[in-house]
Amino acid sequence: MGNHTGLAMGSNGINSVFLSGWEYNRVLSSSPFERVVSGLPAEILWNGSAQFWLFENVYCSEESYLGELAAKEDLGWASGEIFEDLRKRAFLKPIDLETTANESTKSAMLTAHRMLHQDVSEAILLEQLRNGNEVALEALKLRMLSPLLDQLGCVKNISHNSIRHWKPASAPEESDVERALRRLVEPLRTARAPMRLAEPLCDRPGTGVSAEHLALQKAVEQEIEVPMIPDLLAGRLPQSDYHHKLKPRRGVYRPITSQLLTAYRQRVNILEELREAAQTSGLWHNLHRNWLPRLQEDPSFVGEFDIVVRDALAAAQFGKLLTRASTAVFYVAASLTVYTASQVLGHEGTTAIAVPITAAAEKATEYVHERTNAVRPLTLFYQKVL
Repeated sequence: MGNHTGLAMGSNGINSVFLSGWEYNRVLSSSPFERVVSGLPAEILWNGSAQFWLFENVYCSEESYLGELAAKEDLGWASGEIFEDLRKRAFLKPIDLETTANESTKSAMLTAHRMLHQDVSEAILLEQLRNGNEVALEALKLRMLSPLLDQLGCVKNISHNSIRHWKPASAPEESDVERALRRLVEPLRTARAPMRLAEPLCDRPGTGVSAEHLALQKAVEQEIEVPMIPDLLAGRLPQSDYHHKLKPRRGVYRPITSQLLTAYRQRVNILEELREAAQTSGLWHNLHRNWLPRLQEDPSFVGEFDIVVRDALAAAQFGKLLTRASTAVFYVAASLTVYTASQVLGHEGTTAIAVPITAAAEKATEYVHERTNAVRPLTLFYQKVL
């Protein structure tokens, strides 16, 4: 049958990312394609967001997306409204895992699921959830979803896990890919501007909210939400039951909901500009076809990539010096050196000096141009947005 969805098949390199939800609960199901309750990692809205312009496609499961819409409908939570708007803008693409997977991918996922289903019991999964064992939970998802991620050309391990909000006990170490992408985005976040271009879509929940309102919401979280979380994330507790118990206290979430939505509405349009700049500058082409594949396959490339970012940023900030005027600068320096030598040796001794100095200037200029061309896509991107 093959894949007839028209989605990316990895032909464009690593040009996508998958926002994982609670897919580890599929391990307890009879199939990895069985529909189980899920939700999206809201943390990406205030501790990330760059995924939405660094990648051409940002995928998530339909179950995760629908879970967020249900939370918006039942409780008025901001995350549901934000993810809904991101989907309308085509920044977020919910997919059905079964219909998206081609036959080879389905077979590989079924095999991985069968092995996990034998090794991971409900008791084991619940223990990992109660202990906040994010490393083990992410490993479960990755083993099961890897074939689909490969088919879609998705980078691995740069999403956030919902469990860290409830039990931040064992978050995995930052991967080489995460570290490299953070380095790429960092100059935009630290730029001096009225609104930094790569700021997260939202401020951290509670920013600017009174201590009284924060205390009220925290009390509801601890008294009502926390005891239900392991069963909810494991797929044992229906989401409707979870929402039903929270509905009487719906009002305590309004101040933070308002805070998140206000920030999002002020910043979301910047995504369009960043995506356009990333695409038209050639950054996407280099990042997706060259840098990300090398980062995932060769750990030693991390250091080289850091140099690429450093050089691109320098070229963007001093572009005229490094491109248009570089030859003139070197020849002026050479001329001054030759003039100084002529005063010491006399005019007849300057020819022997001028030839090697001129050659050195030309070589230096050639090197500058080579380095500039090597990082040109990222340089152009920085020039467009800084």
